[in-house]
Amino acid sequence: MVLNPVALEKQNNIDENAKFCHDEVLNKQNSNYMNILSDEKGATESIFNQGGSPYSGAGMENQSLRFLVEHLASFPQDTDIGYLTPDDALNKLKKINSNGGLWAQKMNMTISNEKIIMTNAQTMELIEEYPAEQVSLCISILDDPNFENLLVFSTRPTREKSGAVHIFQSKTLEVNMITDAINRSREIKVRKISYDF
Repeated sequence: MVLNPVALEKQNNIDENAKFCHDEVLNKQNSNYMNILSDEKGATESIFNQGGSPYSGAGMENQSLRFLVEHLASFPQDTDIGYLTPDDALNKLKKINSNGGLWAQKMNMTISNEKIIMTNAQTMELIEEYPAEQVSLCISILDDPNFENLLVFSTRPTREKSGAVHIFQSKTLEVNMITDAINRSREIKVRKISYDF
């Protein structure tokens, strides 16, 4: 079918209008999507600025986070010969593992802005508590060829107990979340202690 010039111009106008409407819808959808991303980012930043964690959905002042982890080893700090580094502790762990002496225990790790609580994963019996200000270092190790998704944190000695380096294993997507939560808890506690003085 051959259109006359007037009909052809009308058809072109219809096509242009349809394309314009389609582009407007896409732009609006993209704009809405970017606003959602921006809102989520803003909410996360707001939570962090309030001293909270994005993983709890609320400030850590009122929330605690719980993770299932496997305790691999704890090595006491010997102040006479110097403090253990995470690398020192990892080498000790590998030596124990090579001798067949490694025994992992499933635990619940509950993190608040006050402390880290370790409980038996089955019985919920309390195993240990670490005040946030006692934690001196917390890192994740993701690139070790022998152990995957390691969480390592060390504690300072107190009058009641000696310091130690603790090694845990967790799920792939959670190890960095745990590390961030513990370090955030430490920052909140240190800031709070500083304000109290």
